Amino acid sequence: MADLGHGFDNGQHVLIGAYRETLRLMRQVGADPDELLLRLPFELRYADGFHLRAPRLPYPLNLLCALLRAKGLDLVQGFGALRFMASLRAREFRIEPDCSVARLLDDHGQSGPLRARVWEPLCVSALNTPV
Repeated sequence: MADLGHGFDNGQHVLIGAYRETLRLMRQVGADPDELLLRLPFELRYADGFHLRAPRLPYPLNLLCALLRAKGLDLVQGFGALRFMASLRAREFRIEPDCSVARLLDDHGQSGPLRARVWEPLCVSALNTPV
């Protein structure tokens, strides 16, 4: 497909540590995830200098450091992202069934570089749809 000028998404995605049952199944069949998986810290980097990288610290310290040290985000945006995530976690990541990602981000003040460089790419990669 690349030769024809078209991209192709074959549906394979990066295995992340959140897949508890997959990790449990690996252990059940004798496969050690710690030996078999390459665990990398979350990182977003853009050619214009925007850079967000989660250090190897326990959650949620890794997110705190990543957002507050990100190049291309100011402290207001970093704290805004932390408040947004805390709000989602407090309600166990449940939102109204008819709430779009765009409305959710708008309602929580997630705009500018934070939205364009963090939330929109995550939405496309996780939901396979634009905001």
